[in-house]
Amino acid sequence: MINKYKVFTERYATMDFTADDGLGQMIHQMMNDRTSISQSNIYHNFRLIQNLLPLKNISVNFEGAGDSGCQEGIEYETIDSNVTNNQVDVLLEQPIVGSKIIHGWSCGGNKMTPIYEDKIYTIKEVIESICFDYLEIEHGGWENNEGAYGTITICFEEKRIYLDINVRETRNHEVEMSLVE
Repeated sequence: MINKYKVFTERYATMDFTADDGLGQMIHQMMNDRTSISQSNIYHNFRLIQNLLPLKNISVNFEGAGDSGCQEGIEYETIDSNVTNNQVDVLLEQPIVGSKIIHGWSCGGNKMTPIYEDKIYTIKEVIESICFDYLEIEHGGWENNEGAYGTITICFEEKRIYLDINVRETRNHEVEMSLVE
C-alpha cells in the first residue's frame, strides 16, 4: 500500500507526494510518530482517571467547521444510581496530578516532538484531551472546511473509546444529456 499525502502550502496550493519519495518518507514518519505519541498519552491519561470516576461511560459531543472545533458537552452514566449528577460534576472539576496534555508540536529534522505545558489539569480537561487526541488520530482535519460533528464515548467497563462522526462535505455533480436524437 502506498501512502499518498496532500500538503497545503501557505498560498493554498497543494503539493502531492507519496511515502516513496524523500519528503513523503519524512512526513510519513512524522505522522506515525505523532500518532504513536498521541496514543501513548490517551492510554496514560485513561489509566489515571479510570478508577477515579464512578462512571460506566462518558460521552463528549463535538462540532467543527471552518478551521475551528470544540467539544460541546459531556454526558455520563454512573455505575451507582445513588451517585448524583452534582457529585459527578464536582468530581470532574477536581485536579489530577500526572496527566499529559499536548499543547502543540515542534518539528525538527525528521521528528515531531510534543509540547507539554507544566500544569495541573482537572479531570474534565484530561477527558477532553483524550477525546481530542483520539479524534485527531481517527479523523484528523475534522474541524476544517465543512467540518464534522459527533460523539466520542469512553466506556470505562469495556476500556474502549467509540467514535460516532458525521462528516460534512460539499460535492459537485455535473451531468449532461444529448439533445440530438
